[in-house]
Amino acid sequence: MNAFSDAITRLLGSALGGVLMSWLGLQSVILLDSASFLVSGILIILIVLPAAAPLPPAPTHKRESARWLAVWKEWLDGLRLVKQERLIASLFVVMGVAYLGDSMFSVLIVPLVKNIMGGGALQLSWVMMAHGIGGLTGGLILGQIGKSVSPHRLITLGLGLTGIIALIIVNFPLLTVALPLMLFVGFVVMAWSVGTQTLLQMNVHDQYRGRIFGTLGTTMALMSLIGMGLAGALADLLGVVFILDIAGGLYIVSGVVAWVMLHKSAPFA
Repeated sequence: MNAFSDAITRLLGSALGGVLMSWLGLQSVILLDSASFLVSGILIILIVLPAAAPLPPAPTHKRESARWLAVWKEWLDGLRLVKQERLIASLFVVMGVAYLGDSMFSVLIVPLVKNIMGGGALQLSWVMMAHGIGGLTGGLILGQIGKSVSPHRLITLGLGLTGIIALIIVNFPLLTVALPLMLFVGFVVMAWSVGTQTLLQMNVHDQYRGRIFGTLGTTMALMSLIGMGLAGALADLLGVVFILDIAGGLYIVSGVVAWVMLHKSAPFA
């Protein structure tokens, strides 16, 4: 369901952004994007959590200190668990390599469509919509067959196929080629995304699950920052296609690493 909702928002957001950009310009897209964050924030405020057991009152400064210490302790607990559990540590390595390549695509997808394929905002929205439709389809199918395919296999095959298809799109930069292939990319990206979340859900105790997901999110953000910085700095120097070839190669490398490390860490069903 998590991956499914991501695919829906990618599909609807891409379509709406492309149409607004073509009709009303960039300002309309920025205003709508800002409003969406405001609505999200309001919805989060409205979430009602079960009441926790009351604690004895304490001075304000002590309560604030205790909260920060608790956060720090949970963060360290998550890191210790990653270090102790071979499977979780292996998954962090795999996803780190994958997100390094993924962030390069995030930065360079616009110049790829605009400068290499000769498209515009509308064509970019078509590409992203195709990705969203593929992800939506993948979410529906994987929800049905998820129990019959191991998460290790989903991660390995998903990452490897993502890299191969990405290399084809980059080196044959035609919209007629990119659009159908992006449908399949959305599907295989959903496969390794679902596989990753499933593997974590299955192998982390309840009390540590939030900390592990938080630690993974921070790691992915760091790798994305590095990948975006490298792609932005080197694209003009080495060329968009060359950098995206590297990104596609990183997907394939992460798939190989997943097969080796996850296969050793747990049975490869």
